Amino acid sequence: MRLTPTLLCLLFSVVLPSGQAQDCAVGDPSCSISSCDVNNGGCEQLCTPDGTSRKCGCSDGYTLKGETKCVNVNECMSEEGPCEQLCMDTQGSFSCACVWPGTE
Repeated sequence: MRLTPTLLCLLFSVVLPSGQAQDCAVGDPSCSISSCDVNNGGCEQLCTPDGTSRKCGCSDGYTLKGETKCVNVNECMSEEGPCEQLCMDTQGSFSCACVWPGTE
């Protein structure tokens, strides 16, 4: 007599982007999680799975400091400034302005 298994051994649960929890059984291919799935892999902005590890990255206008933190890039300080006259650095970007006669 062959028994039919009725007990499913769970390995872990994951929280889906929708906020719902999903129980994952041993060997269930639909439950693979990457190193970026939990707490964004510890990355402040962008996380890319890299085998069993992860690589952190930053959005435009930011640069990686250390392994996980992103800091603002001051585009106005570059040798070839992006603006013809005035440059104002903002978080993740910059804006340009013109000097009008009599406003210096």
